Amino acid sequence: MTMPVIANTKCDLYRNGNSPPANPDVAGIPIQLRPAWVSGQESGDRPGLTRAMTFTHVAYCDSAADVRDAYTGDCGFVEQDSIYVPDQSGTKFRVVFVELVGRSLSNEHFRLWLDRQQPNWPTHDL
Repeated sequence: MTMPVIANTKCDLYRNGNSPPANPDVAGIPIQLRPAWVSGQESGDRPGLTRAMTFTHVAYCDSAADVRDAYTGDCGFVEQDSIYVPDQSGTKFRVVFVELVGRSLSNEHFRLWLDRQQPNWPTHDL
């Protein structure tokens, strides 16, 4: 299936336990990255929701990408994948949640809920 939005950057994906300067587990995934600060922080208003489930950005990518989230159900969290935008030397984003959108349709894709980690300033990778 194809991503229904135009990618505006790429990212390198790292599984839990792997991080730069090691080679990424998956390199050069095209994504569209969008800010989502306000809505991402409001998600923390839900009773029982931990800070680990809040997000700062949303990204869209092809559903063929093997991206794994941190959500274990019942507001639980376990460390999983991280992406680095635009590559392993860029800004780290922790993958909070992966949502399949348009299942079995021609525009099937993933929506990734991301939590930006501390970037190296100055940065234009956001």
